[in-house]
Amino acid sequence: MTIREYEISLAAVCAWREARSEGLTGMVMVLGVLANRVHAGWGDWINVITKRNQFSSMSVPGDSQLILWPLNTDVFRLLLIEAEKFRNGSAVDPTNGAMYYENPLTATSEWFIKNVRSNPQEHPVVARSEHHVFYK
Repeated sequence: MTIREYEISLAAVCAWREARSEGLTGMVMVLGVLANRVHAGWGDWINVITKRNQFSSMSVPGDSQLILWPLNTDVFRLLLIEAEKFRNGSAVDPTNGAMYYENPLTATSEWFIKNVRSNPQEHPVVARSEHHVFYK
């Protein structure tokens, strides 16, 4: 496996953990946020995915998603294809440039609520999926 293949696989696992209840569309939207963070200079693909508190399912001890791994399903295979598109720059961003997202029914991060959700001038809502809200 190459580093690029590892990055793609890690991105797909991240999107699956973060948004599998949102279907392929929601998972692709998480890939959009990930790509936006990389392009904004938050770090390389691996750093952005694994940095603490960026994607809690990948980095926060105690997060129930941290220990889950996708089965080799058709949906995950499609997600790998979508992750490759984001990694090679050919994907269209379905989030309109979102840098953050949350499920407002389950979000508990005081930092996120104070700094993103409660700050619409700096972080306007730019997209929505079934349960997730995406912010600039």
